[in-house]
Formats: sequence, structure tokens, C-alpha cells
Amino acid sequence: MINNADTEKIEYFYNWSRDYWYELGADSDKGLSSLLNFGCWDSGTVNLYQAQQQLFDVCTQKLCPIQSNACGLEVGCGIGGNSIRLCQQQPVNMTAMDISTSQLNIAINKAQALGCANRIKFVSGDSMAMPFDDEMFDFSICIESTFHYPRLDRYVAEQHRVLKPGAKAIIADITCEDPTQVKFRQGNHFYSVQRMQKLLLESGFKIIDIHRIGSSVFEAFYRYMCHFNQQRKTKVTRYWSLVLLNYVSLYRQGVMGYDIFEIVKSDGNGVI
Repeated sequence: MINNADTEKIEYFYNWSRDYWYELGADSDKGLSSLLNFGCWDSGTVNLYQAQQQLFDVCTQKLCPIQSNACGLEVGCGIGGNSIRLCQQQPVNMTAMDISTSQLNIAINKAQALGCANRIKFVSGDSMAMPFDDEMFDFSICIESTFHYPRLDRYVAEQHRVLKPGAKAIIADITCEDPTQVKFRQGNHFYSVQRMQKLLLESGFKIIDIHRIGSSVFEAFYRYMCHFNQQRKTKVTRYWSLVLLNYVSLYRQGVMGYDIFEIVKSDGNGVI
């Protein structure tokens, strides 16, 4: 579980860097993305806003078809962009959970402003001890959040517990074969692809596929960030430039990746 001291560190970190990410992920015509992730970049992507929409599309398309009125869970919802967008695009009801109160407050206000608050329940909760009954949800998503979890095994077990038999889950995040090479490790608990695979299988999930998209993340995002930061010389911009430079170096060495785990919970009889 995440203790109070770790929760306070997470709150401080996002409060410190959130405005920068707002600006970094904004589109001049479409406004804020309401997402805080690295995105998925292709040759035609012009900014982080588009890249974040593409990552959302890549992840959520793997859930389709989604049944009408399905109950979905987002673990580590941040400021709510993924759950809000899902409700705008699909006839679903979402439960969006995060450990950060400040993030949840922003998400609630955003959902109310966009008229979908009645279909999203925002919950303060720990991913490693989820405040939900067994077999509550028809599907789940967790995008760029698991690296915060010091006990990945507990998260995977909880994810399995709260899903209904036959439910699909999408987990997308940075992976790292040697976390000791990450320069800024406070609050980060990166894991290897092999470790996640092992935990998923041991918990009773079937792995449908692992989509390795690192080639569409690190290099392009770093180039965009460097260009964006040219006229912005602050502690926040310097910090994130150094973080991404380290990640790009590790990606080029084959140490770091970005992976989407597409998994499903069996029905108890080994049938998917």
C-alpha cells in the first residue's frame, strides 16, 4: 500500500509540474488534453495533444466492442481525461480512481464542465488495496500509472480481484530491464516486461498480446519537448529535459521500453 508520506510526495510532485504539463500538452485550437502522459507518436503527429489522443485510441480500441452500459474502471486516472473521453465515445459508466486528491478535484470539475459527471464516479483509492468489491467491473484501463506502485504484485492481484470473469484489462506504461540506470528514481518503481508477464500469469490473467510501442514514444516526445523548452528556462523544464534525455538513452540501449499489456481474466474454468 502507499503510505501517507508517499502520497504527499506524489501530491507535491504533480502540483509542482502540472502547469508545465498543461502547457506542454495543449493544442492551440482544441485546448487542454486533460491527460498527463508521453503519448504515442507517428510520422504525422505535430504535438503532445495529438500524441496523447493517439495513445488513448490505441489503448481503448483494444477494449472494443464494449457492451452498452458496461462498468469500467480506470486505475490511476490522474486528471480524468481518459475516463471522460471514454464516456464521450462509448455508452459506458466509469469508476475513476486515484490516490491524489488534487488530481481528482481537477477531474471532477472537468467532468462536470463537459456534462458527463453523472456517468463517472471518482474515487480516492490505493491501486494496491482497491476499495471495491470482488468482480465489480467489465473492463479496466491503467495508462502510465503503474510505475508509481511499489508493490506491483499487489496491484496485479487487486486488478484481477475486482474484474468480472471474462473482463479485459489494458495496462500501458514505461518498462525497464534495469531500473538502477534510471537517474531520477524517487517515486518511480519501473519493472521489466518479464516481471509483469510473470505476475499477470500467476494472478490468473491470460495475456492476449504485448504491444511494444517504444519506437513511437521516446525519441519523438523528446524532440518535441526540447523544441517546446527552448524559450522556457525553469527548474521544471530542466528537470523534464534531463528525465527524457535519460529515458531516450536507455531506450536506445534496449533497456527501456513502452508497452501495452492486453490481458483478460478467465471465467474460472480456463475459458476466455
